[in-house]
Amino acid sequence: MTSRVDETQMVKPRSRQLLRLGAFFGAVFFAVLFVVVLATLLRKTKADAKAANRDPFCCPDEALMVLRAINPSVDPCEDFYGHVCSRANESDYGHVSPLLRVAMVWSFMEMAGIGQGSSAAGHLLTILRQGLWERDHASGKDVAEYATAIVQASAPPRKMNGYEMVHFLAQLNFKYGVPVVVSFSVLEQDTVLNIKATDDCFSNSAYEDILPPVLDAVNSALNTAVSAKQLLRLKDDISAMLHASHSRNQAHSVETSPFTVLSQREWADILNDLVLPVHPNVTSVATRQPEAINHFVGILANETLQPVAEAYIFVCAALKTRDTLEEASATHGIMPASTSCHTLNVCELEHAFKAEAVNSRHLVDYVRALFMQIKDIVTRDATGNLIFYGITRQEITEKLSRLKLVLPEQIAVLDIAVPAVSDSFATNLLAARSYAFDVRKAKIARGIPDEDSFFLPVVVRHSNTIFLPTNLLALLAQNHRRNIALDLPVAVVDMAAQCWSFLLESSWSVESRSNIESRLKCIEQTQLNGSYTTDSLQTAAAALGLVSAVDAMMPLQWNVLNCVNNTEISLARLVFLLWAYNNCAALPGVVTHFDVNLALRRSVVFRTVFGCSQHSPMAHRVCCLENC
Repeated sequence: MTSRVDETQMVKPRSRQLLRLGAFFGAVFFAVLFVVVLATLLRKTKADAKAANRDPFCCPDEALMVLRAINPSVDPCEDFYGHVCSRANESDYGHVSPLLRVAMVWSFMEMAGIGQGSSAAGHLLTILRQGLWERDHASGKDVAEYATAIVQASAPPRKMNGYEMVHFLAQLNFKYGVPVVVSFSVLEQDTVLNIKATDDCFSNSAYEDILPPVLDAVNSALNTAVSAKQLLRLKDDISAMLHASHSRNQAHSVETSPFTVLSQREWADILNDLVLPVHPNVTSVATRQPEAINHFVGILANETLQPVAEAYIFVCAALKTRDTLEEASATHGIMPASTSCHTLNVCELEHAFKAEAVNSRHLVDYVRALFMQIKDIVTRDATGNLIFYGITRQEITEKLSRLKLVLPEQIAVLDIAVPAVSDSFATNLLAARSYAFDVRKAKIARGIPDEDSFFLPVVVRHSNTIFLPTNLLALLAQNHRRNIALDLPVAVVDMAAQCWSFLLESSWSVESRSNIESRLKCIEQTQLNGSYTTDSLQTAAAALGLVSAVDAMMPLQWNVLNCVNNTEISLARLVFLLWAYNNCAALPGVVTHFDVNLALRRSVVFRTVFGCSQHSPMAHRVCCLENC
C-alpha cells in the first residue's frame, strides 16, 4: 500500500474517532465470531488433510479467514479483487480487516493484562486508569490532592515578575495539561496559538463545600496563609474586570508579544521553551479580550497581591482539573481498562506501552533484514526497467541508500524514561503529562510525525524515512512461526512499494523524469473493471512493489496444493489472497480495486499459481509499465 507524499504529507485517516470506534466495537463482535468459526472449521481442515493423505496445511487460520469471504461466482482470473472483496461489506461474511485484527490484539492484551507488569509505561497507565475510578471524592479530598500535586510539580518561584508569571501559566497549560485562568491552546494541526482568560472555575456552586480543604492544601504547599475571604474577593474583582471589558479579539504574528509586560525577547523565550517545540507550525496568535488579559496578568504579577493570586491560580487549576476529568470520564469508558488515554491526556504512555509490548529484538532484527533484502531486490528490478530507462544501477543504489527504516521503539521514543509511580493519583497524572510533553518535543526534534499518522497498520513513508508503525508490527508479531509467506502480504509488499515510490518521486535527468511522467500518465488513462486509478504513482508503486516482493521471494514449493474446508489452496495462493483481502476495506490510504488488479496483472507468478490462461483479463500485460 503506497501513497504519494511529499516532505509534509502523510497517509492519515480522515476520521480517527470513527475508525477507533469501528475498531473497538468490531473487535468485540469479530473476536467472538472468529474464534467460534475457527474452532468449528479447523477440525474439518485436519480431517480433510488426513482424508487426502496430505500434511496439514501450514496456515489454516489465515486460509479460513480469507476463504469464508471469497466470492466463488467471480473468476479470479477475470477480476481478482472482485473474487476476494466483492462480499467484504456483507455482514454475513465477517470481513476481518487488518485494523480489526489489530484491535483484537490490543483488546486481548488489555483484558489479559499482558505486559503491564514488565512495562513501566503499561504499569503507570494501569495505575492511572484505576486511580481515575478510585479517587476519593469525599469532602473535596481529590481536588485538594490535585492542588498539592500541581504546586509541587510546577514549583513556582517565590516571587514572580510579569515574564515569570506568563511563563508559569504557559507551563501549566503545555507541560502539565492543567487548565488555568489564562489559557494557551493550539488546535490539532493548527497554526494559531489561542490565548484567553477565564473565570469559570467557581461556576459550580458545590465549590463552597470543598474550598476549605483545597485552600488548606494550597497554603500548606506554598507556605502561605491566604483566607477564603481574600480568595473570593480576588475572584469577584477578576470576574468584574473580565465582564466589563469590551476590547475586541486581536490576531497578529506569533513573533509579536501579546502581553504588554513582556519584551519581544521574553516572549520569544516562552515560545521557544514551551510552544514551538510541540507546535512548530504556529505562525500567529489570537488573543481574546487582550486588554483584559493584560490587566489580569498585571494583577497576578502584582507583588502585593501575589500570594492571593497564586492561591487563586492553583485552586482554580485543581477545580478545573477535577471537572475536566469527570466530564471526560463520563464520555469515554465504562471501566478502568476501557478508559481512553485521551481522557487522561497521556496517550504517549499508551503508545510506549504498545511499542514495548510488541517489540522483541528477534522481530526487530528480522524486519530490518527484510528491509535490506527488499532494497537489494528493488535495486535489481529497477536497474534496466524501462520506466527507469537511462538510469544506471549505481544511481539507483545511491538513491535507495538514502532510505532509512524507523521502527516502533523509535516512533514511541522509548529512550525517554517513564516516571516512577507514586502513591498519589494526581502526582502520577502530572508526571505522566510531563513525560508526554517531553516525548512530543523529542518527536518534533527528531522529525517523527504525530501518532495519528501511524493509526492504520500500513508502512508509511515521509520523505526518505520509512516508518513501520506499532499497529503493523503487532500484525507481524501474530505470525509466531515467522513464516515469510504470511509477512509478505502484511508488510513486505508495502516496503517494496515504498522503495519504488521513492524512486518514482526522486529527481532524475530531464529525459528520465519525462519517461517516468509519461508512463504515470498512461496509467491515469487506463481503465480496469470500469474504474480508473485515483493516484497513478501509488498504483505504479503498488504494481512494481508486488512483483519485487512476491515474485522474487516465492519458492516453487509454495505452490503445492492442499485442502482447507473442502477448498484447494496452496501457500502461494494464500499470499495473493491475503494481500487482496487486506486491501478490501475502503479506508483512506489503502490500495484500491484498480490497484490490486493492475498489480497482479504484472505478476507472472500470480498467473501461474491461479492457472490463468494468457487470454484472461488478469493475464493482460501492463503496457504502461513495460513494453508490449
